Amino acid sequence: MLAAALVAMGGEKRGMHPAVLSFGTGVVVAGLVALPRLLVLCLSAARKLHFLPHRVIHGLDRVAFVIKQVSLRSWIFMLVLSVLMHAVSGVIFIAAAREFGMHAEAWRLGLYYVALCIVIMLPVTIAGIGLREQVSLWILGGSAGAAVMPVALSWFILAIGAAHAVIGGLIQLATWIRAGRPR
Repeated sequence: MLAAALVAMGGEKRGMHPAVLSFGTGVVVAGLVALPRLLVLCLSAARKLHFLPHRVIHGLDRVAFVIKQVSLRSWIFMLVLSVLMHAVSGVIFIAAAREFGMHAEAWRLGLYYVALCIVIMLPVTIAGIGLREQVSLWILGGSAGAAVMPVALSWFILAIGAAHAVIGGLIQLATWIRAGRPR
């Protein structure tokens, strides 16, 4: 979603018509709103694959059941909350990049933020350590002297992500304690 917004911001520079950008953004939003239903349909289709082990089919049924329990209103609320969190983090990231001395365009720094968020989610290292630095150097670094700023910025992203995780964990812990059922 953030990537679509960033592409839309830079669209005029590439000669894209605003109607095309609006249509593309609408398709992305509609796809995100319809995602739970699409996931349930895909899981139902995967359940019909007879070569899958019983344990996998049982897991698919459990995932489909949980997805069906989330109302459309709750799903939209989660999407809006996620977009707001990433927008705030993206603005903080762009401001931090400027403070670190990177004077690239905002949309380029925003796409870099999206790329780093995706790299951090790859399950090959803890919090993307190593991969994040390599992507930082690949996208923003040039010479050896300019390599310090992208790496420092990537570690700053790790700190922002850790802060979000701690806040979310504390909220979840408070919810469990209030409910009287720690898990």
